[in-house]
Amino acid sequence: MIYLFLSGKSSAYLDDIFTTLHLPSGMVHSYKFACMGQSSVVDVSAVKEKCEKGSAVMISYVDRTAEGDGRFYVPLRHGVLDGCELQDGQLYYDVCLQDYCHAEESDTYSMSLLNKFGRKTYHKRENGGPGGVLAIQNSEPSVEYITENPDVSWIKTAKVLAERGLFRDCCSIFTKMELTDRRGEPVRPIPRENSGYRLIMGKEYRLRISYYVPVFDADTMAIIPISLEDSREVCGVLKKQSYMESKQGKVDFRLCPTVKSDMQMTSLALSVKGEEGSRWKIRYAKGAVDVCTRARMRKGVKLAIIVCCLAGIGISSFLMGLPYGDIIKEANELPAGESLSWWNQFVYQICCGLDRYKHVYSSICGAVTTVATFFLVRFTGKAKL
Repeated sequence: MIYLFLSGKSSAYLDDIFTTLHLPSGMVHSYKFACMGQSSVVDVSAVKEKCEKGSAVMISYVDRTAEGDGRFYVPLRHGVLDGCELQDGQLYYDVCLQDYCHAEESDTYSMSLLNKFGRKTYHKRENGGPGGVLAIQNSEPSVEYITENPDVSWIKTAKVLAERGLFRDCCSIFTKMELTDRRGEPVRPIPRENSGYRLIMGKEYRLRISYYVPVFDADTMAIIPISLEDSREVCGVLKKQSYMESKQGKVDFRLCPTVKSDMQMTSLALSVKGEEGSRWKIRYAKGAVDVCTRARMRKGVKLAIIVCCLAGIGISSFLMGLPYGDIIKEANELPAGESLSWWNQFVYQICCGLDRYKHVYSSICGAVTTVATFFLVRFTGKAKL
């Protein structure tokens, strides 16, 4: 298992903490750690060459403001390594986020890490400076003292973080994003190569933002306006702005993707309005989630169905108006020695078949015309398709 620790002492690490709690399961997020010379915070066990795709990942917060030697850790989430890349002295761990988790006893969890890694993980040196690593790997397959409970893990972790000094010094807004379809079934992110979510044009979705705002304890009448930003305006956000009005709650945004092309890339991001003029320094997950909106069916498939419908209507109309009785009579009355051309012979065979099934063919042609007309109107008469 690869252990990644986020200190929050830089804007990138702090944003990673909020984003780790914000993103839904199945979404991939990249974590960056210095991996060069004396400034490296990556242990030799967790360098690129020793990290395998699919390895289990445990993401934790390490509190640098803790008293003593700073041995206080908060588990944030499980994950699976999706990739590892070394670039310009930085090691990027791409992690596919999994279930939320929490520690019933944070002190016990901290001691378990201390016993597991000794002085390798982050600690305060005798001169007061930081020491140790923030990325390390251990062969043990699981983490002790960790509980996975999708109903309570997120809020329990958020409440533990809210008590730490780093998050008390600002207005921390902990959020969790969930996307469901009209029936309430969860929508899972698509594989990473396609990026983010894939939404179908014309279908309705609900994006729920669950939130926890500790500062509302001090100001119970506070209101924080938030909005959902759609970079290309194709997700059909019906109500873009709402409000956080309590310490803990949820905000729902309804989505109905609109048509601009057969496939459109966009992104959705949470935005806190009035942040610049606020008396608080607001911190929250600002990262955008990639979304791909597409039509219900591919353009080529739609064109093929339209062509089939037109062909069905044309053939049915031709057969309904064909005077098969007269054609058969004329063919049977040909003078001796004369024969039909290949086309007339083809029409003659069709007419013989129609005469053989004259009691049902008109009904069949009528049904084909009705069905083909229905689908033709449906596929060409509704913009959402």
